[in-house]
Order: sequence, then structure tokens, then C-alpha cells
Amino acid sequence: MPLSEVYPIAGRFDETGRPDSAGQFCDGTPSQTLKLTGWPLRKREVLAFYMASGGGYGSPLERDALLVARDVWNELISVEFARDAYGVVVDVESGEVNDEGTSALRARLRERESSG
Repeated sequence: MPLSEVYPIAGRFDETGRPDSAGQFCDGTPSQTLKLTGWPLRKREVLAFYMASGGGYGSPLERDALLVARDVWNELISVEFARDAYGVVVDVESGEVNDEGTSALRARLRERESSG
């Protein structure tokens, strides 16, 4: 699809509708906020999102285990992701943190993290 047929629905873009891929727009660049409620898509149309995000601060192994368990409870992350990314062992049935298992797993993961 030619860029001339692309309509930016949100973000910063130049007069031709090109998105600012390098983050170098100067003052006066048109922008539009994002609100997609009821945005109609026709057959063969594509809706693409490009956005920045951060990876967080510090080691995931330092995150409070109870907060990780809360994310599991709220279905923001899986039990497996809690274990693999945060080193938190969450009981599938109760949703409780297994403190001994978490301490042991985090010790192993820290060792692996420090050895590169």
C-alpha cells in the first residue's frame, strides 16, 4: 500500500502522513491523540500500532513477590511467567507465594544472572 493511502490515526506525523520514526520532529508538527472506540475497518484494511515502552528498572528478581502473585491473580501474567521472569513460585490452587521455593529459585537465577 502506498504511503499516500495511509492515514495516521494517532501520534506525530509530517504533512505527507509519514510517522516520525526517528523522533526528530520539531515544533509545530501535527499530532493526534488516540481514541479508537468505534474505528471502522473495512476488508483488507490494516491497523498498526507503533509505540515506545520501557523494560522497567532494576532486576525483575528484586520485585516484591506479593506484587507478582497479585499480577498472577489478576491474570496479567501466568504462573509460568512469574516463575521464569521474576523467580516467584506461586501455588496454582491458592495463589499464595511459596516463600521457600521463591528464595531458592531466586538464588539460582541470581547465580545464573551473575555468571552471564
